[in-house]
Amino acid sequence: MDARPISIGSLFSSKIHLFAPTFQRPYVWSRNNNWEPLWEDVVRLAEELLDPESERVDPHFLGAIVVEQSAGPTGIEARQLIDGQQRLTTIQILFAVLRDVCEELGGEDGMYPDFSELAENRNLYRVEDQKYQFKVWPTLQDRDAFRAVVEAGSASNVREHWDAKPSQLEVDSRLASAYLFFDWHIRDWLHSREEPFDALVDALWQVMQNKLLLVSIELNEHDNAQVIFETLNARGTPLLQSDLVKNYLFYEAEGHGLRAEALHREYWSGFEPEDDNFWRETVRQGRLKRPRLDAFLQYFLTMKTGRDVPATRLFESYKRFVSDHVSSRSDVESQFAELRKYGSVFQTLFRQPPNSREGIFLERLDVLDYSTAYPFLMLAYGRLHPSDKEQLRGLLTVVESFLVRRMVCGLTAKNYNKLFAEACSTLRDTEDLRDGFVSFLLAKEGDAVRWPDDEEFQEAWLTTPVYAKLAQKRIRMLLWAIEKEQRTNRNEDFDLDYHKLTIEHLLPVGWDSADWPLPEGKERDVETNERRNRLLHSIGNLTLLTQSLNSSASNGPWETKRTKLTEDSALSLNRALCNDERWDEWDESQILARSEDLFESAREVWPYATSWTARENQG
Repeated sequence: MDARPISIGSLFSSKIHLFAPTFQRPYVWSRNNNWEPLWEDVVRLAEELLDPESERVDPHFLGAIVVEQSAGPTGIEARQLIDGQQRLTTIQILFAVLRDVCEELGGEDGMYPDFSELAENRNLYRVEDQKYQFKVWPTLQDRDAFRAVVEAGSASNVREHWDAKPSQLEVDSRLASAYLFFDWHIRDWLHSREEPFDALVDALWQVMQNKLLLVSIELNEHDNAQVIFETLNARGTPLLQSDLVKNYLFYEAEGHGLRAEALHREYWSGFEPEDDNFWRETVRQGRLKRPRLDAFLQYFLTMKTGRDVPATRLFESYKRFVSDHVSSRSDVESQFAELRKYGSVFQTLFRQPPNSREGIFLERLDVLDYSTAYPFLMLAYGRLHPSDKEQLRGLLTVVESFLVRRMVCGLTAKNYNKLFAEACSTLRDTEDLRDGFVSFLLAKEGDAVRWPDDEEFQEAWLTTPVYAKLAQKRIRMLLWAIEKEQRTNRNEDFDLDYHKLTIEHLLPVGWDSADWPLPEGKERDVETNERRNRLLHSIGNLTLLTQSLNSSASNGPWETKRTKLTEDSALSLNRALCNDERWDEWDESQILARSEDLFESAREVWPYATSWTARENQG
């Protein structure tokens, strides 16, 4: 067999016909697992190309395809597609969407690359079989749907073919849903950027033409296509990114005359303990699940370079980092020593007592799912001595405040990877990391990066329908943090897994009954209903209960619910409702008043820079 690297552009620029054999499965790629990662890689590369400060945009590797030569009409390179049907079918659909969107938005005089050259084989002379117009031809059961999608010409035509609503993004066909996914995201990206249309389209063209690479493996007549397909897809255990990094580092070490056995024993064996699965345990990073060692190496490299390292390009990024920083035996050994040092730091972060400040912070960070903060946390805990505990804990408070306030205010989290990478670079040599990070955040402006002050935080806290906006695990975290803040040393301490509590609406979702009248003097009209429904899901109307108490108290009148809380709930959140005559009734006024009460605690848990400094000075 022959193997060679090839760009997607080179492959699809040819008059080719890659057809799937009968033993392959139908199209199974999906949004979360496949389309989103592919589109994110395309957008990342395009934005790097558009960035005037980007020095070099490295290609992205999409994996390998296996093909076998076959007979075809004159002028067409026909190949049987042994492996790679799923990704190449998706690429063909993506080219079709780019073609259709550009033809619609570019206008008659629009100057843009001709994606149709990549989306189909054109100008086929004396070729009667129309299947050869397609560069990729999927397995038998998908061909009718594939033809309909690629020839549709627009998203509206795709929806019409599958009898879908105008705004529908998924239909009863994975192939058609892929088209609708890419159509929506391409348009959204084009509209969200400030650059001219032609520049944006050209960046997409450059990515699709030059920046996506495959390894094309071509079989000869002695290779068994079926056996190779089964081996690639069933029998093999894929190498992890961390395996590739490890192999490369030891290769470099031996090249500099170092003994691999000694390096492994002193530095790397800690990542492979026989009695501890910590490093191989699968962890979640956003939508990705990967071994913790892969995640650690990504955080480590981001910390060292001060630049965001995409998870899918970890090995390539690490190779470039080593080539830029390793030129001697001592440099190689320093690489191993730093990995071991920060590996210990990373393990220490995850092995804090659950009720310590560090343990509480890490549990909340996991709920928030903002793992992009780890490179900066590793920098801090690697630099500071354990005696600097107050500075370290203060830093955690600042990070947590920044993340929670932005979440409550509905501000985007999409730039956190770059923000924390920049913090690593900017604050690497700062003596007081906590104060340095505060100053770093206060200098940031704009919705993508700013730290909401008390006024903005309070406005969002009082008015945002958090039950409709936030995941329930995040709401539980907010309420439990308030519960811990409101408890005093006079309260009994009890061990409770708050994740098992349920979120209860004090004014029930089904409030439209005689048990829950509107405030006195209010008429039942659209405006009144909308105001009540908006406050219904705000933080002031929410509390935590056990499942059994929730079921018994849920939809009854306020007097009954309040009695149940008095009798059965030990939480400060609930007992406060029972012991204050302000809560003898429950309507919009009480919801807003309780939101304000809870905000006073929230401001203490997640202080802003000025309030944090004032509190320290008072202490």
